[in-house]
Amino acid sequence: MFDFIYDNKKNILKNPEKFIIFVKRLLPKYANSLPDSAAISIFREIKKLKGPNNLIIETGVGASTIVLFLASYIYKKKLFTFDINPDKISLMRQVINDAICRPLKINIFDYWTYVPSNSLDKYTGIPALEGFKRKPQFAFLDSYHSLEHIKKEVMEFSKIASKEFILGIDDGHLINSRFFP
Repeated sequence: MFDFIYDNKKNILKNPEKFIIFVKRLLPKYANSLPDSAAISIFREIKKLKGPNNLIIETGVGASTIVLFLASYIYKKKLFTFDINPDKISLMRQVINDAICRPLKINIFDYWTYVPSNSLDKYTGIPALEGFKRKPQFAFLDSYHSLEHIKKEVMEFSKIASKEFILGIDDGHLINSRFFP
């Protein structure tokens, strides 16, 4: 269903940003609320990451998953995504398999672990990654859009993150808030 041919592997890797936009535009509207410019910014930030810590965390699947998955493949990272909606995870898995893995001839599971769970669950969420040797360098938080939930995700991520990290947050829905305590 999402197996439109963009180009061959060599040309995809030559210009991955154009490929990201192509795949992103295959998504149905409800899964593609991230602006193209934000998607490219996320990709460029991951490109800057250096060092042995190669984990990326995402809460909430959607267009960002396309970006994070392709960046994980190109820059040899491992992506962990937490989302409570198994249907949306399934959609993203199908898009990634059809539109990205097939032309690149790669295995989705080598780069992406999706967890159908609340990101804050101590057994299956972000806290469960505490025992990993490598620490996350990047997180994109886009799950439950409330200040309290986002604050908890930030706290859990900061407990397991590398010393230097990048944190992205998608619309925290901060009505009548002047600061992020």
